[in-house]
Amino acid sequence: MKALLDAKADVNITNSRGWTPLYIASYEGYLDIVNVLLGAKAKVDKANTMGKTPLNIASWQGHLDIVQVLLDAEADVNMADKDSETPLFAASRNGHFNVVKALVDAEADVNIRNKDNYSAVYYASVANYGKIVSLLMHTIVDKYYPKYYQSNHAERDRVEEELKRAINKQHAARLALKGRPLSPLPPDSIREIQGYFGGKRKSSKKSKKKNITSRKK
Repeated sequence: MKALLDAKADVNITNSRGWTPLYIASYEGYLDIVNVLLGAKAKVDKANTMGKTPLNIASWQGHLDIVQVLLDAEADVNMADKDSETPLFAASRNGHFNVVKALVDAEADVNIRNKDNYSAVYYASVANYGKIVSLLMHTIVDKYYPKYYQSNHAERDRVEEELKRAINKQHAARLALKGRPLSPLPPDSIREIQGYFGGKRKSSKKSKKKNITSRKK
């Protein structure tokens, strides 16, 4: 590799599929080669014919160390492929929790939808990757529903129902398109969603009991 670079080899050359040396190294998990190529000014966001970047394929493969290096090299965390899917989709589809977390920490947009109008959290939920669902849902609420953190119980309940309804709607639509019988989300995913929101509050139970008692009187 070093000899080729010393001989002025084109570090951004591509094959018929648009794969660069950096893309291939990112796919295979060759961290040392990734570092060498980046040091030789390889284009970090050069995409293949499908619009996938080295960060996208490293996220798909679950190569956390390479994902971190590419992010440090200022790879575009929200660059989408021809299906309008970002690296976050790639990691979420395959259950790579640590990669998902690294992407979220790098300001990956959790609300981006692909060409079929599905989000990354949707794919994680139907694949039953509960930890990823929980992380992405938490990020959504933290970023877009700050009132949740202001102990506004009514708002929290509203957001919980809104997000569960949205995911169930996406799941049902996808099954309908495939001609499969409708079924609910995997139970573990539903439990993750409910559990991370805190489930039913004891305070609300007490208030209901008081109302029932007062009616009896």
